[in-house]
Amino acid sequence: MTNDKTKWARLAMAIDAEGCIGISRTVLKTSTGRDYFGYDLKVSVANTSMKLMRWLVRYFGGEFRPKQLGKLGVEQCYEWFVTGGYGKIEKILLGTLPYHIIKREQALIALEWVRMRGQENPQRRAEFHVACMALNSGESPTTNMSSIGAPAS
Repeated sequence: MTNDKTKWARLAMAIDAEGCIGISRTVLKTSTGRDYFGYDLKVSVANTSMKLMRWLVRYFGGEFRPKQLGKLGVEQCYEWFVTGGYGKIEKILLGTLPYHIIKREQALIALEWVRMRGQENPQRRAEFHVACMALNSGESPTTNMSSIGAPAS
């Protein structure tokens, strides 16, 4: 991973303009057949430029794959995403945090999320999911996010 601050700023702009910091929710089943929600954090960038995808992998690792055809249905769209677990996601978020303009709040929520590793707290995870969904939809989160940006304990 690069130490070049300009490249980190470019990554932040790519995430702000063409990317996503999101927490998805899926219904899963326990071994006894009981439903529960599983959550997953993803940091990604989608674009039709293969040059951008290769640049992202070169300087920040991760992977990219074909996603869908672009807006006009002509060009192939690709999605780059961070791989390597929550430790790698945390490094990406910390590296880009000073440079985010649009998705700073999502990055702060995601940082809290990765710092919950190993903790079972379904209510807090649900709050993070709702807050990210609201922010990614252009709304203000309605959950109690007062600890966002506070140092991890």
